[in-house]
Amino acid sequence: MSSETRIFRYEMITSMVCGIERYGLILKEEGKEDIVIEDITVEKRMIEVIIALFNREQLSPLHLADALEDILP
Repeated sequence: MSSETRIFRYEMITSMVCGIERYGLILKEEGKEDIVIEDITVEKRMIEVIIALFNREQLSPLHLADALEDILP
């Protein structure tokens, strides 16, 4: 049985669309970019809270889509 622990790190990304700053996230595992989701929200504070929660709880990528769907208005 493996005792390997996977560490997930979520980070904020930004992009400009039609002059509006939009926020998304990158999921990194072992320093490699695994998943990039752009344009999640235009509210910087919202993405900061989401990322802090996902990092604290070490959200698995398997649950990322469902978690975002549940959190976003």
